[in-house]
Amino acid sequence: MIFFGGIASMTNTEYAKAVAGRSDIQHLEDLNAQCHRNAQIATAKYRAVRHAMGWLFVSTPLWLAACYLLYKG
Repeated sequence: MIFFGGIASMTNTEYAKAVAGRSDIQHLEDLNAQCHRNAQIATAKYRAVRHAMGWLFVSTPLWLAACYLLYKG
């Protein structure tokens, strides 16, 4: 209920009523679940960025060599 999917499917009024009808425990449980899921997503993104940066460093010398061969005439 705190982030995205559940909210987007409701109108503003429906969302306000749904949030107002929740207990503090339900709100905390939802918040904890969202924090955990966001941490999982951030970890996957960070792993993908590290992987991409590794391939960037590996491929840069090859790209520079290709540019040299292309433009040396």
